[in-house]
Amino acid sequence: MSAAIELCQLWLLPSRYPDARDLLANTTGAVLGAAVMVLLWFLLTSAPARRRR
Repeated sequence: MSAAIELCQLWLLPSRYPDARDLLANTTGAVLGAAVMVLLWFLLTSAPARRRR
């Protein structure tokens, strides 16, 4: 998704400049956010409830 936005900036918005750092920052944020959600799920869900799934 982030790469698509950067490409749209390149092709459609001449006043905006796509940057690989933006792509890296967005990807890193998404990975960290997903990791935090998994960690919270393990911490807040009891072990028996996880086994039932």
